[in-house]
Amino acid sequence: MLRIAAIALSALSLCTAPASAQDRVAPPSVRPAGSAPTIRVVPPQPWTPDEKTESARREADREQVMRDQGMFGLMTMDMDIPARIRFCGFVSGILMSQAAEAADPALRENRVGEAWRYSERLTPLLTVINSRLSASELEQSTREHSQVMGLLSYAPDPWLVEQMEQDTTAIADLGYLFPASIARRCDSLLDDMGIARAEGTPPADLLAAATAFRWSGKTGAELFADTGLLPWSARICVERATPLTAPDFAGAPLEQRGIDGISLLDWAMECDDAEAFAALLDAGFNTDEKGQFGSPPVFVAADSNWPKFLGRLLDAGANPNVLGDSFPNVPLRAADFQKQDGHRETWDMLRAAGASLDYANMWEHWLTFGRSQEILDHWDEFGNDPVDLAWRVSSVLERMTARDIGALEEIKRRLETQHGVCFPVASLMDLRRNDRGFYIQPDCPGEETP
Repeated sequence: MLRIAAIALSALSLCTAPASAQDRVAPPSVRPAGSAPTIRVVPPQPWTPDEKTESARREADREQVMRDQGMFGLMTMDMDIPARIRFCGFVSGILMSQAAEAADPALRENRVGEAWRYSERLTPLLTVINSRLSASELEQSTREHSQVMGLLSYAPDPWLVEQMEQDTTAIADLGYLFPASIARRCDSLLDDMGIARAEGTPPADLLAAATAFRWSGKTGAELFADTGLLPWSARICVERATPLTAPDFAGAPLEQRGIDGISLLDWAMECDDAEAFAALLDAGFNTDEKGQFGSPPVFVAADSNWPKFLGRLLDAGANPNVLGDSFPNVPLRAADFQKQDGHRETWDMLRAAGASLDYANMWEHWLTFGRSQEILDHWDEFGNDPVDLAWRVSSVLERMTARDIGALEEIKRRLETQHGVCFPVASLMDLRRNDRGFYIQPDCPGEETP
């Protein structure tokens, strides 16, 4: 972080050197007609004593601002008051959009209220300031503010660092906390300018629109706008007058999909609407049909570590081996990643429901991630192509980067003794397959003929 700050200081030093030193140029040279071109290197002219004094003073000011206000102070110290207000206004737009992303409804409403008050504090000033700028000047200002935000992201505010270090801080919250940390600095800046803080609560219609649940930044009205699902989506991800009252989806075109393939069932899972989820299953939703990004709901639930939804899907007869648009979009692989993070409930649910290690090709998966011992732990279930696995094991051993050499050698021994594989294994591109789709080693004594 200090290195980044030093680089920023150096860059700003170059940009803010005394004007006379920056603008001083050597007189032009005249080349006689017909002569060969020459390159003339003009050494920089030394600064005058006054320029050196001014540069030292500016450097001392920057260092003091960096100590007192951090990178925010450094980035804004050379802005005039209108520019500072425009920058803080730029932050307000980001803050409001991120405030609306909070998953918890109460937190979402609270954050939107804070963002609205921050925006209201700036609105009267921005109206006047922006009216004095042309469209091109406003566009240039937006680009400059985006660059400043990028620089600030490399040197986060101490308050933000403190929030990030708390165990209760969710990764999803960081999108809000970053602009919030800058808004706090802006509020202090506006306090110093004597600009009063706004009070009150947002208008009801603005609050309702801003706090509506979003997926990938879009509300249900946006996601399902061009489908017959629009009126039905309005029954999901909303507060209900009576708790545990399930909406009715009889007659809904459940086979239709919204933006990015999202289904009504996906929408209910994303906002944790258990009542709507159950009602959709009762209405006959096909649990094996693909939804968001070509993924079936079983995969989405496993990948997101939502055991309560996965359990309901499996109880409703969903296929635990269902495949998404592309391999390895398989529920068991998604659950394995969760298992590695200490959450094995979805893994156990899928296995209990009959999820196949062979179908998901967990052998290749575990080999890829250096977990060969798990292959041995489940060896009695191995029913995949032994030549394919042998070729992959050989490739890992040849690279000599594996940490589990002993387990790999044992897998190799079992492939030789139990499946008749011959090592070394030729390139799979040179081998034919049998009627099961397994590779054939034609010159291997232990190989079965097709």
